[in-house]
Amino acid sequence: MTQQFLRLRDFLGSILSPVINSLQGVSALLSLLFFGGILYILIKSKWLTQRLDLYAEVFFGEPVDISRRKSVRGWNNVLRLVRSDDPLKWREALAEAGKILDELLKISGYQGRSVHERLDAVRPEVLSNIADLRVAHLLHDELEGDSARAITRREIIVALRAYRVAFRDLELLDDER
Repeated sequence: MTQQFLRLRDFLGSILSPVINSLQGVSALLSLLFFGGILYILIKSKWLTQRLDLYAEVFFGEPVDISRRKSVRGWNNVLRLVRSDDPLKWREALAEAGKILDELLKISGYQGRSVHERLDAVRPEVLSNIADLRVAHLLHDELEGDSARAITRREIIVALRAYRVAFRDLELLDDER
């Protein structure tokens, strides 16, 4: 029995020896591809973010919310964009604020296929300016759907104020921002 295994090993070795380096390269490439796919899935499912938050809380002693920091950075980007004199930057600022609101509503557990459906699920006690926020998000949707529509800085500022109040109500922003 042992002799048969040794003969099989020698036979397969003679066939595979010329291509062994190529097989090693292909297997290394496939391993990297699968590892990248696993990382991509972990990041997209937010599992990795939750684990990092947990470990940060354990090691630093206080809760560190990575998604909150990302949203605050996004809001700072909104403020930078709205200071521009370019109406395209204003549109981008409003679009960014809409994305932040959508993410906050999802994180807060509100269900729905769209921001408007999630806003319908929010109680007025949670968001003090729900009507203004709906109007602001309608402007967001209108601008997304019609790139030719003219926009004034005043319209953008009014909409962004509604978002800012909502972000404060959802405890994303402190009073000074």
